[in-house]
Amino acid sequence: MAADPLIDPLILAIQEGVTDERPWNRFVPLLREALGATYANLVFRRIEGRPAEEVEISSGDAPSWVPGRYIREFSHRDPIAYFQMQPGRVYGYEELAGTDDPFRRDFLLPAGFAHFLIFRVAEPMGCNVWITATREAAAAPFGAG
Repeated sequence: MAADPLIDPLILAIQEGVTDERPWNRFVPLLREALGATYANLVFRRIEGRPAEEVEISSGDAPSWVPGRYIREFSHRDPIAYFQMQPGRVYGYEELAGTDDPFRRDFLLPAGFAHFLIFRVAEPMGCNVWITATREAAAAPFGAG
C-alpha cells in the first residue's frame, strides 16, 4: 500500500506523541494542516476533573484571551455534553448544540471558531481526550471527508 502524505505523518506523530518533550506537540500542527483548519487542539481531562485542571495542546490562530475567558466566563455555559459524546465519532458543533446559542455567538464566533469539528477518545482508566479543529467564518465548512 502506498504511503499517504497526510495520514502517515499523523499516525506516526500520534504514536510518538507520548514520548515527545512536550507530548503530542508535533501531532497537533500536523492535524491542523491536514484538515485545513485555522486552529486545532487536544484537551485531556479526567471524568472528575474541572475545566481549569485540563491539559491542552493547541496549534494555530486563536486570540490570546480564549483559554482564560473560557474558564472564567464560559465553562459553566458551554452547551456541549462532552462526556456524553460517543468516543470515536466526529461531531460538528451544530449536532451538539445547534446553530444559534449564546456560547456560539459570544465565545466561538468572536474567537474565530465558526466551523467546528470535535472527536472524543476515552481511555479505560478515566482519561478523556477531545480533538478539536476549527475554521474561521470566511473559510469553507468542514466536509464529511
